[in-house]
Amino acid sequence: MSCVSCETKYFCLSFKIQVKNMSRGNTCHHLLLHLQVGDNAMFQYFNASLWQIISQEKEDFWQEVNFFKQTLAKVKEFCLPVTKYLRYKAAGILSWLNVHNTTLFIEDSKWNTAFNVTQFDCMLLVADSKTFRLVAAQDLPVKESTI
Repeated sequence: MSCVSCETKYFCLSFKIQVKNMSRGNTCHHLLLHLQVGDNAMFQYFNASLWQIISQEKEDFWQEVNFFKQTLAKVKEFCLPVTKYLRYKAAGILSWLNVHNTTLFIEDSKWNTAFNVTQFDCMLLVADSKTFRLVAAQDLPVKESTI
């Protein structure tokens, strides 16, 4: 008997799962489906009921979904410089933001009012706790997000 090699060994070690004669085709996913029958049954039920409700929606629903996807893509592209900067150097983020102070304007639609996304908003969207600690340690007045 041996523990199945999952993405994380924590799962196997913490629950001490012993599996007999596992074939090479079996994956951690299949093992989880077998061991978490109740969770899987609930997921299948609610997933099916969600898609049943969605299938009854009008075309407007899918237009809104597409509009949201387009807006999200614009925001991700706009925030890419902040994301790249934070990946390599979080310490000087506020100074960098003061120099690169640009704004993305999202026009109003039938699903939202117009709003701005600033580079500072991007920092709030993508920063980790280390970056927030660095910003707080600088004891600078932090402007409010526009989102």
